[in-house]
Amino acid sequence: MVTYYQQLQSKEWLSKRLEILKRDNFTCQCCGNKMGLEVHHTFYYIDKREPWNYPNESLITLCCWCHGELHEVTDIPCI
Repeated sequence: MVTYYQQLQSKEWLSKRLEILKRDNFTCQCCGNKMGLEVHHTFYYIDKREPWNYPNESLITLCCWCHGELHEVTDIPCI
């Protein structure tokens, strides 16, 4: 069984991540920071599909600080 962390190291995720970072001009879409960038899933599929098998519209670039804060104060919906 491949862990979620291992999936985030895969070439498929790294490619998808780069695509989203480029789309968002390597900028946190919350605060405008350009350092410590991560890609956030705005929802999760109940079927637990691989992280790269989500539509681009469901992914957003956030800095690690905004991403951490978001997860602390928000429950990410599952559909």
